[in-house]
Amino acid sequence: MVQLANQLLERLPARTRSALTRQLVPVSLDAGQLLYEELIEQHFVYFPIAGVVSFLLVMASGASAEVGMVGREGLVGLAPVLGGKAASDRAVVQVAGAAWRMEAGELRQRVLVDRRLAAMLAQYAQAFLAQVAHTAVCNRLHNIKQQFCRWILMTLDRTGSGDFRMTQQAIANVLGTRRESVSAIASQLAEAGAIDYWRGTLRVIDRRVLAASACECYGQLKDQTRRLLDFG
Repeated sequence: MVQLANQLLERLPARTRSALTRQLVPVSLDAGQLLYEELIEQHFVYFPIAGVVSFLLVMASGASAEVGMVGREGLVGLAPVLGGKAASDRAVVQVAGAAWRMEAGELRQRVLVDRRLAAMLAQYAQAFLAQVAHTAVCNRLHNIKQQFCRWILMTLDRTGSGDFRMTQQAIANVLGTRRESVSAIASQLAEAGAIDYWRGTLRVIDRRVLAASACECYGQLKDQTRRLLDFG
């Protein structure tokens, strides 16, 4: 059996995974790439194998904030799988990587005839919606430094790497704050020995410092994802 390097795909029963494999096309994910836009019909779904995709809500002013993220643990494009055609958010690649792409209609048809696939995607949808709810509360109750540390840790969990490339402006867009605020917090964390940040590359030096500075949302979200999806 081909190793697909996406945790959601790898958890599927062998017969289902084999059927889906024939429909999967490998694609690159470039930083800043728009995978789908709000209220526009989604023609594809993506199963990331590397990199991170953010789901952003964008206001009329152009201001934005992240409401969720997906990496190798899940998929991008729940709306067509759940019977819809478009979502109210925007999916943007934040950390470059790669994914398996599949036509949304093909996956939707598989869901209609495969109960195990439908059940597992519903379970994943529950976990993702829990992340969205936690993110909304975090954005309301916790300060930018706590959110920044939580975001770094969640990103690392999805990339499996100790460093990644992302501009301070992109991070500010994700957190719904100003680039100057991100720069100041990054400097504080660097002085504390938690990270290094230079030329758009963020490297984690000490996760313990980040964990101590993050809000409780990180631990709660990690436990909830593990419980719902049985990821180690």
